[in-house]
Order: sequence, then structure tokens, then C-alpha cells
Amino acid sequence: MPLRSGRLEKRIEVAIPLQISTILDPDEAERTTTENVCSLGMRVLTDHARELNERLMITSLKDNMRRLARVVYCQRLPDGHFAVGLQFQGSALKRDGESSPGTILAAVVASFFPGLVIWEPAAACG
Repeated sequence: MPLRSGRLEKRIEVAIPLQISTILDPDEAERTTTENVCSLGMRVLTDHARELNERLMITSLKDNMRRLARVVYCQRLPDGHFAVGLQFQGSALKRDGESSPGTILAAVVASFFPGLVIWEPAAACG
């Protein structure tokens, strides 16, 4: 059986303002934004390098919702910032086994902004 390579899910490009901090020093938080998201994790842009497997607390700036994540990569960008890949810890953010881009984005956004209502187009009447 061949080994799987590449992403498990398609990522959705979206900028969500967040705050990240280490578990060991939650008072030293950094404000950042996502570059892309999926139900398994996200890529954030930061000012500081992060260690592989480092555990970070991701906090929504809107309502203080928190989620634990693990650093899966840290890539230095040409502008001196860092792109950090984060894998959510715990269950994935899927709903009823669906994984369409709209469903993934809705699940990720809802996990950080639970009061936000995402409108979906109504089914055509026949």
C-alpha cells in the first residue's frame, strides 16, 4: 500500500484574527491571523519562530474561545515573519462526516465565533 503524501484536506484561505500563546507562559501571547484553515488545523503568520511539536493555545479575539494546537511546521518567510502550521488537538471540526470547503470553514469559524450565524443559500423551490 503506497504511503499517503500531501494534505489530508483542502485548506480554505481566510484571515481570522487570533491570539496564540504557549502553554508554559500564557501571559506572553502574540496577536496573529490565519492564512488558511481546515477542520484539522490552520496556518498562522507570526513574528516568532515556533518549535516543532510545541503546544499552543489558540484564542479567538472576539469571544475568548480557546483551542489547543500542536506545531507541525515553522517556515521562515522572505519578509522575516514565520508561517506556522498548527494541528488542532482533540477531535476534528467536522460535522456529520461532511468535508466540503463551506462546511469546513463554517465549522472552524463556529469554533472560534460560536454566536456567528452563517447563512446558506435556500434550496430552490419546485
